[in-house]
Amino acid sequence: KGYYLGLDKALAGAGLQGKVKAVTLNDGSTLSDMSGAGAPQLWAAGEYDAVIEYLKGDVTQLLALAARVARSGAITWLSNRGKPQSVRTKKLITVEECFRIPEPDTSWMSNPPSRVSFVDWIPNWAARVGH
Repeated sequence: KGYYLGLDKALAGAGLQGKVKAVTLNDGSTLSDMSGAGAPQLWAAGEYDAVIEYLKGDVTQLLALAARVARSGAITWLSNRGKPQSVRTKKLITVEECFRIPEPDTSWMSNPPSRVSFVDWIPNWAARVGH
């Protein structure tokens, strides 16, 4: 449909623990509103363990979600209006396979996302996915 689906919403829809929100900094204090947007600044400040803790959470929870989707054959979540949503899938597919699926009609959206926007930060991404 063209909507963004964040990892936290997908995790909640699967009944899994959400993303890491709190990380411990070098001085022993806790940063309780950690997000991916803050990771580069924390890394530059030498907070390597905090960033790695956050990223480990993303990776382990994404893996748990993938396992749940593979077992159940669907990904589920609640829309912003609180309505249950789901998409059935016969199998998990690779990024390369995702790029072969036609993009949805997002002409109704004022600021539609594109697939490229999700991978554009990866060096040489087009060659890696055969795009």
